[in-house]
Amino acid sequence: MTAIKKSFDYEVDKDGLYKMCKILPIIPAFFIYVAMTNRTGLNLSGLFRFGVHGATVFYWTCATLSAMATMMAIIFTVLNVRAEKRVELHETFADLPRASITGGQLKIPYKQIRKVSRQALPADNEMLIIDSSIGQSRLLSSYFLSTVAFNEFIDLLAINVKIAKSNS
Repeated sequence: MTAIKKSFDYEVDKDGLYKMCKILPIIPAFFIYVAMTNRTGLNLSGLFRFGVHGATVFYWTCATLSAMATMMAIIFTVLNVRAEKRVELHETFADLPRASITGGQLKIPYKQIRKVSRQALPADNEMLIIDSSIGQSRLLSSYFLSTVAFNEFIDLLAINVKIAKSNS
C-alpha cells in the first residue's frame, strides 16, 4: 500500500486579523487619554494606592506597555498573513505550517510524527496538533474550506503515518 498524496486549501482569516489590528490601538489610546487628563489619585482594590503623580505614571506605563504589545501583535499579524501556508500530504512527508509566531513551513516525515491530537476550541472550531521530532504544527479547522476537508486531511494523515510506521 502506498501513501496518499493530496493538497488542501488552507487560508488564514485575514478579515478577522485586520479587524483585530484596527481595534488593538484603542487600548493604548485610552491609556494615553487617561494619562493626559488625569487629575486624581488611583486606588487598585486597596492593594495599591497612588497619588495624582503616581497614577499618571501608572497610566503612562500602561500606555507604553499596551502600545508595545499592540505593535508586536500587528507586526506578527502582517508576517503571518504574508507567509505562504500550505497543507500538503506527500508520499513520505507532510508539508505543514510551523506552529510559531514567526510562521514558516515544516516538512515532517511521517516516521517522525510522535503524536497527533485534537483540541476543541470555541465557536465549533478545532485545532489539530501534530507533534514531531523536528517541530510542531497546529492546524485550525476554520482555515480549511470545510469541516469535511479538515476531517479528510486528518484521515489521510493517519493513513500515511500508519503506512510509514509499518514500513519501518
